Amino acid sequence: MATLNVTSIGQTAVQFYISDLGSPWNSSNYKKAAMGSSMITNGQTNDPPIYSGGAAAVYPPTLGTSYTTSWGDATGFTAGNLYNGYGYAQAANGSWYNAGSVSFRTKPPNLTGLSGYSGVSNGNPYVRLSWAQANGATQYSITWTGTYSGSASVGAQSSADIVDTIVFGGTYYFTVTPINASGSGGSQTTNGIFVSIPLPSGTPFVSLSASSNRTINASWTAVTYATNYKVTYQRTGITETTADNTASTSVSFQVDAEYKQYTIKVTPQNSSGSGTPDSKTVWSLDETAPSINTFFVTEELANEITVYSSGNDSGSGIAEYRFYQDGSYRGKTVGSGGVYFTYKDLTPNHTYTLDVRAVDQVNLLSPETGITKIYGKTKYARPQNFEWLSPKTSGESFSLTAYEWNQFTARIDLFRQYKGLNAYGFTTITPNTPVYAWIFNQAVNGLSGLAGYMGTNAIPPEKNTGDSIQASLFTNMVLSLNSIP
Repeated sequence: MATLNVTSIGQTAVQFYISDLGSPWNSSNYKKAAMGSSMITNGQTNDPPIYSGGAAAVYPPTLGTSYTTSWGDATGFTAGNLYNGYGYAQAANGSWYNAGSVSFRTKPPNLTGLSGYSGVSNGNPYVRLSWAQANGATQYSITWTGTYSGSASVGAQSSADIVDTIVFGGTYYFTVTPINASGSGGSQTTNGIFVSIPLPSGTPFVSLSASSNRTINASWTAVTYATNYKVTYQRTGITETTADNTASTSVSFQVDAEYKQYTIKVTPQNSSGSGTPDSKTVWSLDETAPSINTFFVTEELANEITVYSSGNDSGSGIAEYRFYQDGSYRGKTVGSGGVYFTYKDLTPNHTYTLDVRAVDQVNLLSPETGITKIYGKTKYARPQNFEWLSPKTSGESFSLTAYEWNQFTARIDLFRQYKGLNAYGFTTITPNTPVYAWIFNQAVNGLSGLAGYMGTNAIPPEKNTGDSIQASLFTNMVLSLNSIP
């Protein structure tokens, strides 16, 4: 049995097709198909009652094997009405046959007559909307934007009260859309609806206290219809200054000076204006934490680092500076101006984290800042003097083992490291290897980089292959190395 299918239902038009035909949809079996408003007599040759407004005839292809027609468009419907549609198929011999039926409702018409206004109920704001009932609509979708956004859905009615997210002083734009099972009609949007608010009613009775860091703590009782509170402070010598504008009933803020009397005023406000303020007086605390102005290293030795620090204090004045090393207290220097301090008994070639704090006469400690922490690095310790394991006496025969020579060049590298130079890269010789000229010249060149530090510069010149190397040359190299302070 053929089936009529109605889809893409609009307000005045639909699409249709017929499936489950008795024969394949082609021109050998059918002339066309259509949709109308009532059942017909199978086999009739006169045209069926196609909907007023016309329905595009659906014509088959020359060849085809599908048992479903192509799509057709039916027009001339009224938005929101319920229809009973009937499908027709015209056989190739010209006879018409029923091809299924279906009930459908077109989409609702576009919404009209939307309006709204705000009001107050039991102290709470709301917006009342009304509109003309849309034909065939079974529900209405309501959305709004503005100060807050939201959505709601109501049944087949022509008005609604919106409370959710509505606040005093807000402006909202409402869109209402009619809906039924076939879809949505055109929506309508209001102009901005402003939710006015009464002036704040009552007085915010203020309580005050003071705490550290020139902080004033203020709290007050809530005032009806107040959406925010303006908090100001004033003392002799300064104009009234706004500390905060808050929706809360408490606030903490810093004033500009210590141990001064301030007048704190709280004024309730909303978009309609200001209510009655309340004011009280309070003294800020007497506190003056010192601060560090400078802190830097003046000298770095192998076992000591000396630093200099200065600071200031606008209150009682600095009494002393306390010094810390890697988080541990190491000592202090008494004084109010710039002072020196030496960290002692340190490990050579080591980086330390150094801190300083200033302490004033009332024992307030300066805060940690980027200035108060620095890094200091001790220098390498001076290597021990070198001595040959066996004498190298001028004019006498002498021995020089590979071990001695390697120890000597290693000691040269330690002195180079001590003076901030890179290792030379000496060749390590193996037992029974003579000290050839090129090996001897490595020591000469390694020592030459240290010449500027030597108290006794007796570095011998380089040797050529075949030159003799006397004992005095080895003695002079050691003298030169050991003269480095």
